[in-house]
Amino acid sequence: MIKSILAPIDGSPNSFSSFKYGLILASKLGASIQALFVIDQRKTQMPFMYAGGAYDMTYERVYIPPDQELRRLYDRLKVDLKQFAERCLKECESLSRKKKIEFYGVIEEGFPAALIEEHAHSVDLVVLGQHGESSGLKKQTAGSTTEEIVRNSPRPVVVCPPGFREPEKVLFPYDGSRGSENALQYYTSNLSSGIPTVIFLCAERERSEEGIFSREISYVRQHGAEVKVIQAPEAPVQAIYSIIEKEKPDLIMLGSHGGHKLVDYLLGSTTIHVIRKSSIPVLVIY
Repeated sequence: MIKSILAPIDGSPNSFSSFKYGLILASKLGASIQALFVIDQRKTQMPFMYAGGAYDMTYERVYIPPDQELRRLYDRLKVDLKQFAERCLKECESLSRKKKIEFYGVIEEGFPAALIEEHAHSVDLVVLGQHGESSGLKKQTAGSTTEEIVRNSPRPVVVCPPGFREPEKVLFPYDGSRGSENALQYYTSNLSSGIPTVIFLCAERERSEEGIFSREISYVRQHGAEVKVIQAPEAPVQAIYSIIEKEKPDLIMLGSHGGHKLVDYLLGSTTIHVIRKSSIPVLVIY
């Protein structure tokens, strides 16, 4: 059962949007939510400065201590970011209180991806934005922190774009691989009661193939879910986007690795492509 959700925020509109999606899931699942604001230490630590001759064959460098004005600047920056983080958590707490959801707020300083992964060990689910504060620079890909977390998280991750609907219908591309089997079991154990409709997508399958994955489909129905089966001859990525347009699902559920072992690199190629491009939230299960 999902009892605790981690929602990292950085103060950007996208991160607040993903936090609100986390609240929707927490309400459906009866879970608590923890907002984690990581103050990026790359912004608060003074850079080391060195001097050395351009033609110094020994590459000797001499450290130049920063002047006091620069030191004060970084001290002020750290204080300002801490106050900003506190205001963000206060807003998250207010949103949680309105929905009567148990809330925890944490502020830490360090590298965002590393600290988020560390906190993920103590929760059941991570919900984060497709993009963060640098979204204006990266319209065509997911944020680098998001991708790093998806690749390394010890818990399932929901990647949430700015726009979303309350999840009632989940699109589940299934290929019989270990990753999709894990996702299937996760859905029946944790989500079938709160998100009762699942579209079972069998990509790269002709409609003439009778009984494909019939036992798996029966297994999902035994857990009270309403199942719609769609077989599509297209490759998984193309089939997913086609079904999104036709069936209007609210959530995509993916195993972290699919059946195409030759093109899986660190994370399944279909999975990483979908989290970068999807217009609806994507749940990645390991």
